[in-house]
Amino acid sequence: MFKIKLIAVYFSLLIFSLLGCGVSEVSTIEGKVTYKGAPLSSGDVNISQPAKGVGAVAPIDANGVFSVITSIPTGFYDVSVTPTIMPPSGIPGVKQKPLEVVFIPKKAQDFKTSGLSFTLKNGINQVAIDIAD
Repeated sequence: MFKIKLIAVYFSLLIFSLLGCGVSEVSTIEGKVTYKGAPLSSGDVNISQPAKGVGAVAPIDANGVFSVITSIPTGFYDVSVTPTIMPPSGIPGVKQKPLEVVFIPKKAQDFKTSGLSFTLKNGINQVAIDIAD
């Protein structure tokens, strides 16, 4: 009898794990980041939902475009935009292409002060991020 109950508990946990934790499908986030009307040419878009302890990071390309495919829960996300981190220079035997570090206002770099956010829905999400001074 105990063995049957143990097997039932095991299969219940297996089914719950297969169903997931409220993530019903994969979402795509696509967008463009601008500052003073011009696209940023580097940096990262950071999204966070602290209440659920989830988030994602997407690099910004030379045209200000970013995208990420994710299976994080839908809902409201805070956004910050951070500059590209420069790799250490002078590593022997490694040729490095100089990265352009783009100015991003300090307030945009922190979730609490950026004033940037969006609501993630299932499917494809188009997001425009315009950084203000």
